[in-house]
Amino acid sequence: MSAFQKQKEEIHLETCCITDMNDVMKDGIHRPLVYGIGVNVKSGLVFPASISCRGPAEEIRSARTFSGGEMVEVYDSTREVVKIGPCRWTPKDGTAFWLKQDDETILQYLSTSPYAEPPHFVQHIKSCIRFLLEHPTAENLFPDGEPLCFKRAADGGWRRVTQQ
Repeated sequence: MSAFQKQKEEIHLETCCITDMNDVMKDGIHRPLVYGIGVNVKSGLVFPASISCRGPAEEIRSARTFSGGEMVEVYDSTREVVKIGPCRWTPKDGTAFWLKQDDETILQYLSTSPYAEPPHFVQHIKSCIRFLLEHPTAENLFPDGEPLCFKRAADGGWRRVTQQ
């Protein structure tokens, strides 16, 4: 919500699908009715959306959050740049333990809502854990202590750019 407040454009939010307003019972379990939304910025049409590409440096962003870092806004809409870090984390004993667990155990202990997670949740958690094991600290991920910046390329992918 704070990201909306930072925009220079006036944004009139008519519907916010959170709490019990975005709840449906399925097989006796509360689940989100909508996991994500998209907005056609030309027409204003809002629609349910599923995003397969989660943006650049997803591993770093996920590792920061998974290891106890705070959620941060990474997109600067005025420059159309995704800016990540620098951030820090420290190695935690027992991290590798989770890779030996079955999917149900990961869901039960690493999710706030194990019966309502999207299908990719467990794979995402395992990928994040593998990344943390490969990079026990974030020191080498941010050369010269500078953030990583990305801009959309003409083909729709992301390309690394220097900080502007």
